[in-house]
Amino acid sequence: MGKPYKRSYLSVEEAADFLGLAPHTLNNMRWKGNGPKYHKHGRKVFYHIDELKRWSGRMERGTTTFQYKKMAHENG
Repeated sequence: MGKPYKRSYLSVEEAADFLGLAPHTLNNMRWKGNGPKYHKHGRKVFYHIDELKRWSGRMERGTTTFQYKKMAHENG
């Protein structure tokens, strides 16, 4: 994950950097409702660093099930 931050709340740009995403990607995820939880302070959007870590941890995968099933089907 990105560089260490001293603050608990990160801007969209900082949160995206922390997760290794483009800010545009994080904005789209927020709009679609499938990104990390966020806070609005006026017009500004902020992400709590602990929530970014939790969300990223939930994205962890041990296998690519779809690819495995597809390969198994193709190989009979």
